[in-house]
Amino acid sequence: MSTEATKRQESVIQIAMLLAEKNGYPTDAWRLFEAEADAALKKMEEHQTPERAA
Repeated sequence: MSTEATKRQESVIQIAMLLAEKNGYPTDAWRLFEAEADAALKKMEEHQTPERAA
């Protein structure tokens, strides 16, 4: 995995851990929220990408 992909995966895990905790699960249940965290990170990345004028 590239460094960028590794950092992204670490971010997904961190978000998933927060979602698990928010929903009353222990943080080690982060895998239950991995897909939701990935979708949230994608959404954040889309909003951070500057729109390029054609």
